[in-house]
Parts: sequence; structure tokens; C-alpha cells
Amino acid sequence: MKILFVCKHNASRSILAEAIAKKYLPENFQIASGGSHPKGQVNPRIAQYLEMHGFDVSEFHSTSWEERLSFHPDLIITVCDTMHHETCPNWLSAGIRVAWDLEPLPNDEASVSEFNKQCDKVYSSLKRRIEALANIDFQNLDSEEIKQRVLDLKSM
Repeated sequence: MKILFVCKHNASRSILAEAIAKKYLPENFQIASGGSHPKGQVNPRIAQYLEMHGFDVSEFHSTSWEERLSFHPDLIITVCDTMHHETCPNWLSAGIRVAWDLEPLPNDEASVSEFNKQCDKVYSSLKRRIEALANIDFQNLDSEEIKQRVLDLKSM
């Protein structure tokens, strides 16, 4: 199963989702992230947050989804914040597309403590959802059933 996490800038939430998925999903999952308008670098605060949680930040890069064209994902999960009218890119692929709304992360003016507190919420939500992905029997479900099961994880 190939999963692509997508967010507009591919600098924060999609990087966080990629990191969590690579850590907690079994090896038979291939994970990547990308964005429609990548920042070109991981948000420094996200990089610091990931390092605090034992991740090797050098493994993650803010990239365009165009760089992922050869990846051919089976599942594309957008992790934007549509609840606050954030534009969410629409990946053009044959894969199953699902949107997981995530709360926005604080801007650069927030204190480190405030930023990390909000990251903890987003991290926990993503971790619960991603761990649940490992329990879905993708081999024995059709596309619509997979889409519904993954959509159901939004409430976690």
C-alpha cells in the first residue's frame, strides 16, 4: 500500500503525517508526502518538534507532489484545515482520495510552548488515525470500502 500525505505547502502537517506513518505503519506500507505549493524546506519549528520526538529530520523534505508522480499512490490523504477555509490541493491521481481535516498549527508568533502544545494535539490525532490504518484489510476491500474506512478515521 502506497500512501501520499498532501498539504498545500508540504512543510508542517503533511511532514508530521509522513514521519508518524513511517514510524508506526508496517514495512509493507510505502509513505511519502508532497504539496501543490511546497515551501522548499520543512518548517523549522516542525523540524525541532520532530527531533524532540526522536525523528531524524534529514529524512524529510518539503517537495512538490510533481516530484511524486512516479510514486503512484494507492491512497492520497490530504491533511489541510478545510474547517477554516484553507485551500486543500486536489492531487491528480488514480489513487483513492480522502481528506482528514486537521487543526491549524500556530503561526511563527506563537511561543514555543504554544506551538508544541498544538503540535501534540495534531500528532496524537494523526497517530491514532495512522495506527488504525494498519488494521484495515486493504487487500479484501474495494475502492469505495477503503475510502469509507479511511474517512471513518477522521473522527479519531
